[in-house]
Amino acid sequence: MKTTNLFTAIALAAAFCFFGCESDSSDEARAYDRQKSLDDGDYANVLELTKNCGGDQACLMDRGAAYMGLAGFDAPTIIEAVTDEKDDKRYFELLSDKIKPDANERLKDANVTYGEVIKARGKSVASCADSGVSLNSYENSACFNRGLTSIGSSAVIADEVAKLYDDLSGSCGNTIDTCFSGAANGEIRELLKDAAGLIWDESNVLIDMINVGDSDVKGKVEEIKGDICSNLGNNCSKQDILANLDNIFQYIIKSR
Repeated sequence: MKTTNLFTAIALAAAFCFFGCESDSSDEARAYDRQKSLDDGDYANVLELTKNCGGDQACLMDRGAAYMGLAGFDAPTIIEAVTDEKDDKRYFELLSDKIKPDANERLKDANVTYGEVIKARGKSVASCADSGVSLNSYENSACFNRGLTSIGSSAVIADEVAKLYDDLSGSCGNTIDTCFSGAANGEIRELLKDAAGLIWDESNVLIDMINVGDSDVKGKVEEIKGDICSNLGNNCSKQDILANLDNIFQYIIKSR
């Protein structure tokens, strides 16, 4: 009887190992397939592979990266554009030729997906800026990437405003009212309000997360804000910009 029990125990242990190892192997295979598709730029396949992520944070991170890829961006590209020291172009001009159709919608999808990473273990997006909340590596990366998607979205908006300005016939000055009238005036103002919100509100989480080792990014984002504030004094707020939209308009069209 004891021998029978022993063989039964061994058989159960072997079965457990087989199914457990098979599960681990499957997880690794799926992760490999997702990464290969990301590396190949096959973002549609990544979305297919990640359509049932559930609360799998690694899977959700890859899905967020796919949405960013569909917009034309990835995290290193946005960071490089923001911190560029070799070119006089503004960050949104450096990103301009990367922008894909429906970029803003895909960046919104990425932003939401990174939010799902943060919420998978019961955290909230507000946890990103709360030093008292312990986040794992996936959650920290998701918080950081949410900030980058916001900067990317602001670049898409700035590029759209710049192109609308360039489409005008002749010089119109540097204020919204002298360049646009009627519905076009309202459209430009709404775009600029959205850009201000992205640069001030959403990127604040990114800035709060950055440590001394990444101070170039922090400094550059603050520099962008300073350039937009221009004649409004140091440390102007989003409300100051919303009340003076010509400031952000002039920041976008300057030197064009």
